[in-house]
Amino acid sequence: MSATLEVMSHRSRSAPAEVGHRPPADRRVAGVLRKVRINAGLTQRELGEKVGRRQNWVWNCENGRRRLNVAEFVMWCRACELDPMNGFDKVLAVLGRNQK
Repeated sequence: MSATLEVMSHRSRSAPAEVGHRPPADRRVAGVLRKVRINAGLTQRELGEKVGRRQNWVWNCENGRRRLNVAEFVMWCRACELDPMNGFDKVLAVLGRNQK
C-alpha cells in the first residue's frame, strides 16, 4: 500500500483536469474540504497560514486541481479544529460508504 494514500479518486497527474471535467468524486471531496474550512470560520489565506501553505494551495485543493494525501487531509482537519475521523466520515458520507 502506498505511503501517500489519496483521499480523492485516481486521475492522471500529467495535467490538471479542467474544472468542469473533474470526476464527480473529486468534486464531492473538494466540496467537503471547502465546507470544513468555511464551518471553521477560516478564509483560504488563514487556513493556508495555519498549515504552512499559500492561499493558492488551498484554492487548488478546494477546486479539485490538487488532491490531498492522508497526512495533508489530517493537517487540514486539525487546522479547522475538526477531528480527522469526523472529516473522513464526512468524505465517506458524500462518496457513499460502499463506493468502489
